[in-house]
Amino acid sequence: MDTFTHSMCGLISYYIDENIGRKRILEALIYIIAANIPDIDHTYVLNRIGLNLPNYARTWGHSIIGLTIFTLLLLVISRKIYGKAMPTLLVQPTLHVLILDELSTGPIYLLWPFDENNYTYKDYLLKTISTSLKNFSFNYTCKEIAPSIHAFSVILYITIILTLSRIQRKIASK
Repeated sequence: MDTFTHSMCGLISYYIDENIGRKRILEALIYIIAANIPDIDHTYVLNRIGLNLPNYARTWGHSIIGLTIFTLLLLVISRKIYGKAMPTLLVQPTLHVLILDELSTGPIYLLWPFDENNYTYKDYLLKTISTSLKNFSFNYTCKEIAPSIHAFSVILYITIILTLSRIQRKIASK
């Protein structure tokens, strides 16, 4: 998924969170950064300015270790800014990896560095669907299906954020 989509999902998450009182630009930027932080493992930007680094795209930043580090970092930031943990902020890196990137093209190495095989439920689902429906003729290519998958993943992302926001509001009102 592209940076623009990740950024828009972070921004939308910030604005639909019912638990944030007055909206501030700095806080919106924190949500946008949180939504993009797993892509810190992409080194192509650094390589364009002259550094010759290996490309670790979708490895450590998209792994369980990276997600844990990012979530703990966001927990500290959330407590500093809001005085409490904000679930809609804390889940941004995880939703980035498991919803937006996982449902788009390319492998994700969740168990990196322990196992460099890409474990994706997307591959499992596609394999299961194709073998169970092998008698049907599908003339769709990945390029034709990709916009639908991207739209679905963004809608799912926003639905999860809305649900978390409402759950947090109900818990806070008790």
